[in-house]
Amino acid sequence: MKDRIRFSAAMIALAFVVTACGGSSIPTGTDPGASVSILSQLPPGVGPTDCNPASATAYVGDRTEVSGQNGPGTAFWALFPGAKPFPSGQDLRVRFAVNGEHGMRVLLGGPDGQEIQLDHVYPDFGAGWGRPGDIWAAIMNFPTSGCWRISADRTDKHADFWVLVN
Repeated sequence: MKDRIRFSAAMIALAFVVTACGGSSIPTGTDPGASVSILSQLPPGVGPTDCNPASATAYVGDRTEVSGQNGPGTAFWALFPGAKPFPSGQDLRVRFAVNGEHGMRVLLGGPDGQEIQLDHVYPDFGAGWGRPGDIWAAIMNFPTSGCWRISADRTDKHADFWVLVN
């Protein structure tokens, strides 16, 4: 019986507080997703279609770092497992270092005009390799060999990478 009385008293007190404060309200603010990239198809090509030349690379241990061709104020790098050329038909966990805010989208453009939007691009906390910016990761699988364009977009930051796939 005492529990019922305590519960009833608590509910009355809660109703009083809500009423005294003018009822419930919805918090206001800005939607952090409002300016997330809306990249849904490859922007017009501005680079080699035959990977001649491919994007600049450097070796970081047993991985390959690829420099993105960036817009002003943009810093983009990709870190691939293994050495180039990258294999087709295999899942590759690729990391990106990029400045900017909010979410990131990645599209792949293949040698035969195919476009693949990566569904799972996610922040990769604590996985940096010495490049500035936030670290993101994605699983890529290039279905065919040839020159592939990787178009990465984060709010107002954009970069393209051209990689050769065997």
